[in-house]
Amino acid sequence: MVTGIRLAVLGPVQAWRDAVELDLGSPQQRGVLALLALHAGESLSMGQIIEALWGSEVPPGAGGTVRTYVYRLRRILRPAGSDQAVLASSRTGYLLAGEAVSTDLSVFSEQVRQARASRAAGNLAAAAKGLSDALLLWHGTALTGVHGHYVSDQRTLLDELRLAALEDRYGIDLDLGRHFEAVTGLTAAVMAQPLRERTRELLMLALYRSGRTADALATYQNLRLLLRRELGMDPGSGLQRLHQRILEADPGLLQPDASRQPRPAPRRPPAQLPPDPPDFVGRRAQIAEMTDALAREGRPPVVALTGTSGIGKTALALHVGHRLRALFPDGQVYASLWAASGRRADPFDVLGGFLRALDADLTTLPDTLGERAALWRTLLTGRRVLIVLDDVQDCGQIHDLLPGAPGSATIITHGRPMVDLAGVSWFRLGPLTPGEAVELLAAIAGPERVHAEPGPSARLAALCSCHPLAIRAAAARLLSRPSWPIEKIEGQFARDLAQPSVVHEDVELIGAAFRRAADRLAPEIASAFRFAAVPDYTRVSVASTAALLDVPQADARAALESLADAHLLDALSSGDYRYDGLVKALARRQALAEYGADACQAALHRLIRFYSATARNAAMVIHDRSSVPPPRPLAPAGGLSFTSPAAARRWLAEQRSDVLALLSQAGSVPESAWLTALLRTAKPTHAMLS
Repeated sequence: MVTGIRLAVLGPVQAWRDAVELDLGSPQQRGVLALLALHAGESLSMGQIIEALWGSEVPPGAGGTVRTYVYRLRRILRPAGSDQAVLASSRTGYLLAGEAVSTDLSVFSEQVRQARASRAAGNLAAAAKGLSDALLLWHGTALTGVHGHYVSDQRTLLDELRLAALEDRYGIDLDLGRHFEAVTGLTAAVMAQPLRERTRELLMLALYRSGRTADALATYQNLRLLLRRELGMDPGSGLQRLHQRILEADPGLLQPDASRQPRPAPRRPPAQLPPDPPDFVGRRAQIAEMTDALAREGRPPVVALTGTSGIGKTALALHVGHRLRALFPDGQVYASLWAASGRRADPFDVLGGFLRALDADLTTLPDTLGERAALWRTLLTGRRVLIVLDDVQDCGQIHDLLPGAPGSATIITHGRPMVDLAGVSWFRLGPLTPGEAVELLAAIAGPERVHAEPGPSARLAALCSCHPLAIRAAAARLLSRPSWPIEKIEGQFARDLAQPSVVHEDVELIGAAFRRAADRLAPEIASAFRFAAVPDYTRVSVASTAALLDVPQADARAALESLADAHLLDALSSGDYRYDGLVKALARRQALAEYGADACQAALHRLIRFYSATARNAAMVIHDRSSVPPPRPLAPAGGLSFTSPAAARRWLAEQRSDVLALLSQAGSVPESAWLTALLRTAKPTHAMLS
């Protein structure tokens, strides 16, 4: 840890004691400290300090005000437990004691001096690093937070020192043959100081050595027009000579050390996309719509793919990305935002990789996320780059990765739509069509074998719910059993999915994808996903889920809506929900593995009690309440209520198959006999209830 007093003037005026920032008080008080820091080790008289603070408009009692500032600053800066004064009195005035204080200005000056000495000695690499380290000490406009004519003049002087060091740094880059890397920084420097001729000269040389002769000449012409309009003059003789030499294609403009090291070839545009899946099938409509969206002019297009785990979001993103390579000649970059270690990828690190891919100057990569994002957007301006962000977790993770100007485009894959991400073309991916599912099975396992058994192949695809990841697992099983008929593999695969106790590598592979999806949910939502898959019915209602989970209906509805948003359930127009067959089987396996058979059986019994109470309520509405004896055994209170016999009969008819399947699954329970009898007819009689 850095100890002692540190002062900063190359940005906001600040001070630290042992890495703890100090409160320096008012702007005028900060101004006194800044003035002494600019002249560290020198004594300044009272008159010099007063003139620097107020100029010709000196207020009454200025000397007393300065002495008050000095008194307060001494107390602020005094090292803890020490009698040593950082701000000392001299015979003529005040000064900062050099032994107890360091300033970023003195460190900057020393690093620049050493770097220039290294350059004079021929050590260009050390010189470049020294200047880069020195420039990193700057944190914005010098002397921020203090005011006055003297401060303004000092600020201009300090900025001149910074620009001179920056030009030296880029001059060394050109000597080292780093002209491609230097173009971006020099362009930004010219934009910030458009009349500075030395910077223009370096940019022209970097552009010319990068093979961009027209841009180098345009840089000169832009300055010429600007100088004539603003100052009525032409560029200096040095720039004019460089302009003429570029027109003449003077070979002497090559870097001085070209005879000692080969000129580096331009770096190829990044091509970071993982391979296009060779067995990709289907999705023709989505491919056409995504292509149109990504080719759209205007604001940078963003296309987002959502869908359940393993549905093929990444495969489609990569397939489209490879198809559109010609549309993005400046490269394609890729990042997975969910690391293999099971944690979120840091956008700071992702930006570092992207910046390096686009030839950013590695010695000056920014140290903050905001600065990296700004540099990233700057580098993308004027380029056509495709950005693929896979497995995104939330909007905040990608906000700084998106381009800011037209030309580039982005493809995102995410589990659910992000409502806080504007201007996005959303595509929800569902299962493949039955024909596409068989086509994928054939592409992996071999068309001859699959087409020779069309019926079993279609049933195997249906067993996989036409889900691409499951199709791939089934195809792998076909490949591992080349002599088996597909019908036999179909039966084995069905048994393995239905029996949670069976552990098979391909079934576990499919289950792992959905386990990761569930693990990213809130615990109560993940629990609802698993428990609601336990019963043997096809439709999932809010009321039945509330009974199953033993929670209020509002909580059950919220959980089911969250699962639908995550594409783990389908929301039906009736207000109910439905599991995809494969998802239901895998969710049930998770429930048994996570909570055990006893907990699942208890949930089923809660559900049967709910159906028993609802059936009793239906029977009592259909018949005269006074003539209806209670069911044997007595059904619990609660359940749904009905306002008319028609509504009660409709519920009995609609729920008949689901409840009978549930009773068969749960085994012997007290309510089974009378509830089964009641549900076997759409018009229950008095006898059935007794």
